Amino acid sequence: MAEITKVETNIIKVSLTNEQKEMLKKCNLSVDHLMPPPSEELSFTINKAPPSVANSIRRMLESELFVYGLTTTYSDNPNSSDLYITNDFIIERIKQVKLYQEVIAGLNLKSVVITLFVENKSPFKIPVYSSSIIAKEKGKEIEICPQNIPLFMLNPNKNIKISMSIVQGHAYKNGNGALFRPVSNVSYKQLSYEMITVENRVKKGVSSLVQDATTHKLTVRPYIGNKPKYILNLCFEQLLARFEEMY
Repeated sequence: MAEITKVETNIIKVSLTNEQKEMLKKCNLSVDHLMPPPSEELSFTINKAPPSVANSIRRMLESELFVYGLTTTYSDNPNSSDLYITNDFIIERIKQVKLYQEVIAGLNLKSVVITLFVENKSPFKIPVYSSSIIAKEKGKEIEICPQNIPLFMLNPNKNIKISMSIVQGHAYKNGNGALFRPVSNVSYKQLSYEMITVENRVKKGVSSLVQDATTHKLTVRPYIGNKPKYILNLCFEQLLARFEEMY
């Protein structure tokens, strides 16, 4: 029976170099509001399992999980006085916003209303961020995504209003990778085999393609705001459900 060992968690922080900090200080600028919060990465080892099992977990995480995404439609969006913001551009930008999967799973989606309204009264172009996306369930405001994702630029004295909805699906269907992919990175490697090396014209080891490796390491990094353990539990639940359907 396969077993999971060596579970390790690593916190990934994005930070500026000393040179960048010094340059910003000289210009009297701050980018703190643009810096992403730390993300969490989890790695683990699978023992006593064939490559097909480890690879099925990797594939499931990358493109086959049934998860939530944020979208909008052509029919009623966007309502904007800015003619340089087109419908197809807005739709693609909204799809890039990664939702907090665990938060969304606990909501009654029929009661959730999601809108964005921004009015630029200044004489300059302004950036619009995901912090302008307002989600409410029965009138109560909920944070459903990271707040510092840049969406688009809004021209002076213009406004925009967008209504959005939460949908479910798989990343591998209809090119929906941006909409439904819950992880930013998944890496997988076999541990229990001797890699091919050449020393003094002597070839050692055997190709991984013809070895029956039984130990594998997977590393998973979900998008910011999503816990690796929650995404992995979701993966195992859906993978087991598939096996039950097959057998």
